[in-house]
Amino acid sequence: MQPAPGRNQPHWQRRPVAAAAFPLLVLLLATAGLPTACAARKDTKGARITLQTKWQGTPLVHEAAEFLAEEDALLFWRFVEDWQRGTDALGVSPTPQQCWAGIQAAAAAHLSPNMARLFGVSLAARQYSPQLELYRQLAEESRAGASGACCWALLGGSTYTAAAPLQAALAAALQAKAARLAEGAGHSAEAGAGAVYAFDHIYSSAASAAAPPLNTTAPSTIPVELFAPVGSSCAAELHAVLAAAVEAADAAAATSAAAASRAAAGSAPLPPRFAYAWRPVLDAQACSVGTSTDGEGAGGGGGVHPCTALGSKGRLVVPGYGVELALKNMEYNAQDDGKKADKAGEEAGDEEAASLEGSGGGEAADDGDDDEEGDVLKELAQDLPRLVRQLSLQKYGKSLRLAVESLQRYVPPGTQFLLLNGLTYDAHDFSLFDFLDVLRREVRLHDALSGLGLPPKQLREAMMLRGTAAGDDTPPRLRLVGDAIAWVNDLEADDQYAGWPTDLQSLLMPMYPGRLPQIARNVLTAIYAFDPSSPAALDIGTLLHTLDLQNWPLRMGMLPVVAARVEVARGGAGPRAADPPSLSERMGRLLALIQARFGGRAAAHFLYSVRQALPPPASASEDQQQPARAEQQLWAAAKQFIAAAEAAGPCPDPAAAAQLQAAAELAHSSGLAGAARSGVLVCNGVVSANDGSGGWQGVTMGAVQGQMQAVQEDVYMGRLGGGTADLYEEILRLHGSIPRYNPRILPVDAAVGYIRMSGETDEYPSRQLALTGPLLGLHATAAAPGSASQQAGLQVRYFGPQPSLAADDGEGEGEETAAPLAAVTHWVAADVGTRQGLKLVAAALQHRSSAGRMAVLVNSAAAAAAAGKAAAERAAADLLPVERVVVAVCSGLLDIDLIDFVDQLDAMLQLPTPPAELSLAQLDSLMLYDGQLAAALDALGDRLAAAAASQTRFVRQALGLGPGAHAVVSNGRLVELPAGPAAAAQPSRSQGGAALPTANGDNAAGAADAAADFETQDFELLELYAARNQYSERVAALVRAAAAEATASGDGAGPLGDPSAVAAAVSSCLTAAKPAEVDARSGRVSELISSRAAAKNFVRLAAAGGGATSKAAAVASAPLFVQAIIDPLSKSSQRLAPVLAFLRSVLDVDAELLLNPQARGGRRGQPERCRSAACGWRDYDSMPLKTFYRYVLPAVDASGAPAPASASFTGLPPDKVLTLGMDEPEPWLVEPVAAQHDLDNLRLQELGPGQQEMAATFELEALMLTGMCLDLASLAARMRDQIHPRGVQLELLPLSAPETAQPLVDTLVMSNLGYFQLKTGPGLWKLKLAPGRSQQLYSVASSTGASPSGQSSGAALASTDARHVPVAVSSFGGKHMHLFLRKAADRMAEDVLQAEEGDEGAMGGGEGKPSLWNKVASWAGSSGGADAVGGVPATQAEGGVQGAGQEEQQRETIHVFTVASGHMYERLQKIMFLSVVKRTPARVKFWFIKNYMSPQMKAFVPFMAEKYGFDYEFVTYKWPSWLHKQTEKQRIIWAYKILFLDVLFPLGLKKVIFCDSDQVVRADLRELWAMDLGGAPYAYTPFCDTNTDMEGFRFWKQGFWRDHLQGRPYHISALYVIDLERFRQMAAGDRLRVIYDGLSKDPGSLSNLDQDLPNYAQHGVPIFSLPREWLWCETWCGSESRPRAKTIDLCNNPLTKEPKLAAARRIIAEWPDLNREAEEFTAAVERVQRGEMSRPELMADTSLFHVRLTPMVEGSTWTSDSGSHSGNDGGGGTPAAQGDAGGQALGEASDISAAAATSAAAAAAGAEEEARDEL
Repeated sequence: MQPAPGRNQPHWQRRPVAAAAFPLLVLLLATAGLPTACAARKDTKGARITLQTKWQGTPLVHEAAEFLAEEDALLFWRFVEDWQRGTDALGVSPTPQQCWAGIQAAAAAHLSPNMARLFGVSLAARQYSPQLELYRQLAEESRAGASGACCWALLGGSTYTAAAPLQAALAAALQAKAARLAEGAGHSAEAGAGAVYAFDHIYSSAASAAAPPLNTTAPSTIPVELFAPVGSSCAAELHAVLAAAVEAADAAAATSAAAASRAAAGSAPLPPRFAYAWRPVLDAQACSVGTSTDGEGAGGGGGVHPCTALGSKGRLVVPGYGVELALKNMEYNAQDDGKKADKAGEEAGDEEAASLEGSGGGEAADDGDDDEEGDVLKELAQDLPRLVRQLSLQKYGKSLRLAVESLQRYVPPGTQFLLLNGLTYDAHDFSLFDFLDVLRREVRLHDALSGLGLPPKQLREAMMLRGTAAGDDTPPRLRLVGDAIAWVNDLEADDQYAGWPTDLQSLLMPMYPGRLPQIARNVLTAIYAFDPSSPAALDIGTLLHTLDLQNWPLRMGMLPVVAARVEVARGGAGPRAADPPSLSERMGRLLALIQARFGGRAAAHFLYSVRQALPPPASASEDQQQPARAEQQLWAAAKQFIAAAEAAGPCPDPAAAAQLQAAAELAHSSGLAGAARSGVLVCNGVVSANDGSGGWQGVTMGAVQGQMQAVQEDVYMGRLGGGTADLYEEILRLHGSIPRYNPRILPVDAAVGYIRMSGETDEYPSRQLALTGPLLGLHATAAAPGSASQQAGLQVRYFGPQPSLAADDGEGEGEETAAPLAAVTHWVAADVGTRQGLKLVAAALQHRSSAGRMAVLVNSAAAAAAAGKAAAERAAADLLPVERVVVAVCSGLLDIDLIDFVDQLDAMLQLPTPPAELSLAQLDSLMLYDGQLAAALDALGDRLAAAAASQTRFVRQALGLGPGAHAVVSNGRLVELPAGPAAAAQPSRSQGGAALPTANGDNAAGAADAAADFETQDFELLELYAARNQYSERVAALVRAAAAEATASGDGAGPLGDPSAVAAAVSSCLTAAKPAEVDARSGRVSELISSRAAAKNFVRLAAAGGGATSKAAAVASAPLFVQAIIDPLSKSSQRLAPVLAFLRSVLDVDAELLLNPQARGGRRGQPERCRSAACGWRDYDSMPLKTFYRYVLPAVDASGAPAPASASFTGLPPDKVLTLGMDEPEPWLVEPVAAQHDLDNLRLQELGPGQQEMAATFELEALMLTGMCLDLASLAARMRDQIHPRGVQLELLPLSAPETAQPLVDTLVMSNLGYFQLKTGPGLWKLKLAPGRSQQLYSVASSTGASPSGQSSGAALASTDARHVPVAVSSFGGKHMHLFLRKAADRMAEDVLQAEEGDEGAMGGGEGKPSLWNKVASWAGSSGGADAVGGVPATQAEGGVQGAGQEEQQRETIHVFTVASGHMYERLQKIMFLSVVKRTPARVKFWFIKNYMSPQMKAFVPFMAEKYGFDYEFVTYKWPSWLHKQTEKQRIIWAYKILFLDVLFPLGLKKVIFCDSDQVVRADLRELWAMDLGGAPYAYTPFCDTNTDMEGFRFWKQGFWRDHLQGRPYHISALYVIDLERFRQMAAGDRLRVIYDGLSKDPGSLSNLDQDLPNYAQHGVPIFSLPREWLWCETWCGSESRPRAKTIDLCNNPLTKEPKLAAARRIIAEWPDLNREAEEFTAAVERVQRGEMSRPELMADTSLFHVRLTPMVEGSTWTSDSGSHSGNDGGGGTPAAQGDAGGQALGEASDISAAAATSAAAAAAGAEEEARDEL
């Protein structure tokens, strides 16, 4: 990656301009400009913005190790060892460039060329720095005993810095653990730094391959952590000791496991083992950076090579964000008139952007690369304001217009898509770090497919399959038929349906919505399978009875499934005769008896009657605690129906029993036995489950409506005719049915409620392996033919279309070339010493398929993963006789007919003797070997031992299965089966004590057994899944084509020598690299782009190809194929254009672009002769992009090493006012920390002499922990309004912190999606329920984490307890999680926000409680206050803060909330502070929204707070990703005033007053504070109507607002008081957010957001109207009411547009002195900051700041050092500074101020005042 001088983004590769780039060439001509303009741009000024983290930089060598660890866990250790040995070659004093070259070389040795390129990009992006910061946090927790050490190990809570003590401690720990295990003692789990986690690098020794897999949470595991920098001498010594200890412990475990083979249960436990994790940490102070690595020993200085410290100096500077400089609307000037500016720029609004011609440009113009299509697109998107005039003069051809119009017949104008290798990528909320992860996934896949030998053409097509052949989610249909089904009704035979039509065409007649057409045909069939004793049985029976009474056109059937009878159907013995029948059996018998005697309708009525007879439970928990009582109630309710059944005639008991057994056999054969535990519906073959949200009625409605639509479509298309006798069978035939359902293969998707082809659920997890690499690659899974003993490859025989190359005498010998290619490769791993394993092998070998092949792997429970010939021979000697036979046959060493062998396996299973106890003589007899079997096996010699060892090694190391485990692997998808019952032949124990509502014992046993079943038909399901989700058939076609091309070219013996193996590997790689969700439109969009290659709006950016032999080969071999439909003048294109350029600089990218502008030239009504782009521009209401924009991408220096990235703007218009905005990723919270200039009103011509650019530094204040919270108890109880536990308070602490520790940050859960958010940073945290009602009412059930990209992940970190869940934040993506709570069953009706009687502060403490956001985390620093609350100590402040005799009044604090952005508003804000504290005797606490405060203001507030005796606190809230976003800065600020009031402040804060920054308070705020709001959550002041000049602007008196308000007043939002307690209790915040989200998507709604929203919502969220004197503004109020005003607001005036400062001087009598006092104090603070005055001197000085204010009486005279002033004579003003904080034409919605006099008269009257202010 070559650096670009003066730019952060790499160049696109230079290449000839293609003819297809015509539209971009047109734009190129427009942007070229004149030489004079280019020369002028060189003299213009610019801006540079950087973003840094709160933590220090991290070593690049450590980041390199993390990168490699993500590729392969073993690469971390290889890289560490390589770096340890290789630093000597770099010398003792290398340059940074040499260090970087060394790091690159060390990493590149383990990476492909393409991945090595991404390695450099990832490190330049500092992608893994958060992970290293997490390690640093853990290191700080653990180093209590290692102070001053560079390296230390943590073992059992103790630290060790030297090798000898560590070695002794490890030995002692092993002995102590072994003793405890021998005693049967448990272990206490460690937390924090003392435990190992999923993100750790766990050392794997050579001996671990023969040992059982390491379980880091097992009682026998001893965690030990090494904190040390990579490459240090101390790390080398400690690592050597730890590695040796791990090796020895693993070897002992392997030996013990081999010795314990076939051991009885209860034998000695496995010996203890170490889980050794290395956490790379560099402490520059403790480590001797720069010393030789062979210098000091362990601990101490450490001897760290200088290159190890590369990248760790200073704060970390990161890329991955956007910066915009927007042209500001200056209709109301918001600049501070203390800084005199040229008035020329003040008159330009954003609609005059076309006048920017020649005023400067962006970086692209300076680089001289305008002849490249990519740079033109980037410049157009990033610097549009300066190009507007050139574009308006540009002409284009008719063909371009027609091409765009043709595209927009299929794609709406402005719609954008980005596809990477055929998969859509959401570029709307672009995240650089997520994008890097996607690039790695694609490069990894490309490398894997290249290694499989696919030619470039087929490789490209294979990668595109994930989009073009997205998995078919159409649910498969189960063929469920038989006499065991108890039919409730029959629409074709029952008399009650005789009057209905029978013609299928009647289904097409129009019907009322929601109603089903009545037809006397069985077009809809619903069969319910259930356990008769389960709650689902009664619910289903009640539903069937109700539907039958309502005459639904639905044939309904029941399948009662008794688990004990399912066990009999599986071949088990079932319950003993002496055992009493279980509740399930008793209920099943009764149900079958009633059905046999009276029919299915009576059976449904019986279940309904039982449900009605059951007494209501006292609580859900009571039934769970007393199962016996629940059984008694159920049986008592059923007994009354027995007599009626018996009295009706002879009891057909044998028939009923047969019916019940037939139902169990049908459930077993169809695979529904397990699902029937909680009930399952099969509607026209589609399997659906009850997710608990809508009940069985909801499940049935959804299934029936969906199937009715499918039937109507079949009838309409003629596929289903009325002459069909059995419509149910015909529907199953039409849509293709399967004979058996297995939830492990096709689980019911909880999200949709029915079987989906996703194949993945939490209940039945599966793993998708990529069949590549040293363990699973082609060379490992097939042995070379003709070899007697191989140790490297897997020795198996494939049964199916393609015989294995390892088989000596396989099927189809001599016909290999004619053998068909197998699209699916099955591996069956089984312990054939068990009945379950042998049955699985028999089922597998019975499978016959034209698409698949089968191999059997023996996974003995005793054999170890032997390595070496001697070990293999020992392992073979330990094999059971049945294992020897199966290995010999299934590896092709023993030639037996497959059909005969399957029959012999069935015979073995019929014997009462377990397979493990069968002798060789018994097997000889069964296999008809006439006594020769032993000799035949002995003759195999080493080959049998090698085959058995290869299979064991493959199962353990490659597949990761434990000894004796059963699994089926199909094209890499591993489905592990649970172990069956301990002894299938043993009778099961009685389950009579089980009862409702929990599953009874025989249910649980039956479920486990059913889940363990795997029948021959299940392999058909696996192949169906492979065809739909693993692309097996399409991949097979590609492999055939590639093999044919290789054969035609004479290269048939190449890498495609085993096409079936290649097909399986390609299929597995594609599936493993498939995102969790694939946009179904991907394939269509990709085809649309490629099909328009000849269009004028198509641009092709072909790959360079490197060493490719042809242009086509170069294009096909590119690892990344990018396709995009983009609107070049959109916000998304501002990010996308530089990213495309970045991609082409990093990887060899092949790209196709289609331009899809929002506006189309030549619209209807436009003259055909209008060929200028200006015609198209008329489609825009305003200029589409009003900003200069830069997206900050990873940067490198001249040597290619990572360099600090920044957003660099050059050639900006110097006389225009710009507003800076940050476009950061969703999980980031950023704020400015250094900026000399006003970022809201930036004018570059104000830069000082010699200063060429404005510099600003932002800081990544926090990474957001966000989530959705769900109450499982409310979900189960179907209490929809409580599913999201609104008001639950959550706290965040370090994981190792005690329960009583003070939280770092807390929040509450919204009812909107159960959303919550907390500020955090990299580290290990504990998310817990806050003490109080949150813990009293709720407990933590579980949690899961998800990345921002949406791909699912496991638990947030580890298992939860009842109060907290651990959370790891280790990436720039923050953390998004799902938190599941469970409400106490006896308190379901209680509200967590409703305090109990006598429970004060139940919502979170009093006002003295630390705030939500500003409790200081160790990594985050202080939030601004002098104490923990964020305020300052109470001091005696001047100006009436504490008056004589007012001590009682001082005890209450008045809380005032305010927000300001821009220096002028911050100046006004200081005056507002003074007016409040001088008028209000009570203590005041100000709350500031931190997001938009300037660095100067944040530094100033603590001084002012201490001087004037008020408290303060900074708060902030990150805009939720699910809530519709505002884009304009002013509207965002407005939104913060109203949308997040319930979560912005601490829960202990009960009330707060909002004051606008441009307000002056003239009254005691205690009066407003104490006002009774009449139960309303907030109070506003209605608009005045006494200024008749503004009548035309009172929009609320006309049109929509008049009708909507219905007589209610429209209120102004400049001053309001919020009763936060009431606000939260009535969920006002949730209501406002819902209303806002619905209205804000219309750009014409909520034009004055902070005002329109509460006024619009006052029908549901009432407003208390304050007396009008509480807010007076001249725009709306007449002058006669000003003497009574308690606050005066400087509203904007749309008529006069008078500047705020001028209006303030004219209107507010006390304003000049308040202004002077604020300016003098500001100047004094600046002197302290410059070191010219000490802080104590400032606080002690009372000579400057002395203005006393009394309650204002208009017209009175009051005195200050400035002399006498009249209350109604405010002096003059100046128009030099105008406007609102980025205001609108109507200012603060209706917060608009008018001046009684014109601005010119005000300027004349205030000339003297202006001169004094200037001095």
